[in-house]
Amino acid sequence: MPDRAGVQEYPWLQQISRGWKAYQKSFSSGREQASEALSFFVGAAETLRDSEDMENLPLALDGMGAALHLLGTHEDLLRAEKCYDEEMKLLDRAGNVQELTQAVSSEQAVLRDLALLAPESAFVHLEKGLKLADRGITLAAKMRDEKSLAWVSQTTADLCCVLARIDSLYAGSHLDVAVDLYEKAAILWDRVAARGRPRKTNSAGAAASRRKPARPQAGAAPGEAAEGKTLGLLGMAEAYIMQGKNLDAARILLDGARDFYLKAGPGSYQMGHVESLYGGLCLAEGDRDRAFGHFENAAGIFRRLGFTLDRGGDTWK
Repeated sequence: MPDRAGVQEYPWLQQISRGWKAYQKSFSSGREQASEALSFFVGAAETLRDSEDMENLPLALDGMGAALHLLGTHEDLLRAEKCYDEEMKLLDRAGNVQELTQAVSSEQAVLRDLALLAPESAFVHLEKGLKLADRGITLAAKMRDEKSLAWVSQTTADLCCVLARIDSLYAGSHLDVAVDLYEKAAILWDRVAARGRPRKTNSAGAAASRRKPARPQAGAAPGEAAEGKTLGLLGMAEAYIMQGKNLDAARILLDGARDFYLKAGPGSYQMGHVESLYGGLCLAEGDRDRAFGHFENAAGIFRRLGFTLDRGGDTWK
């Protein structure tokens, strides 16, 4: 693949670059930027298909999947799933194991949100996501790729949290597994950070160089390890809230995430999610008035940005 110096020589690469810039802006500017990002990625994909460039087509498909995931309607998510399916097929054919492993986590994030939006087919989406987990974890472990293993562990944990919502009989077991995976991911992120080689993310969690987690990342995030760990600890806080225990620990985790994401601005997408989880925490603590205030704050942020789906799965609407 050409480097940045080749952007002018390869129009499709320029489109992808512009797509990620628009995508990053969407987390603070809103839905219109995500739609613009999608148009750039679609244009790149069309160019690559016309030239039968199957080697670089996964880069455009990855961007399309990320933008569609963020747009977040049921139809958008189904289209994102197809993008990631095609991307993984091409990467598998090319033997690009590292990118394939990271693509697993991207599709898991989409399947998680499909399960939240379409409860009648939730088990189908969750089953597919958990099967992908087996493959992703196996590949990442074989390559000793701790970054990919951390992402897949977290998105698998996210799936377990959704499973706990719909499988009440075994909810406790699902949440225990989720917490264990979040803890393992946090250890992996510490190792990545200690090596001092965090890979810069192209976007809120989706991209040719990063692969997105269950929830998009801010373009202003200082590094993949810090961003990844913060996302995982947010997931752990959500699991604690669902369990109704370790609530003090959940608040500490949310406070840390709030401080981290305030760097992207008080009205960013990520802060909407944090506010929503604060609402869930207050409900678990029995403080309905404070919970309502946090849910209203979250709703206001998502409404201003034009997004309707809270990736945390909490009911704030």
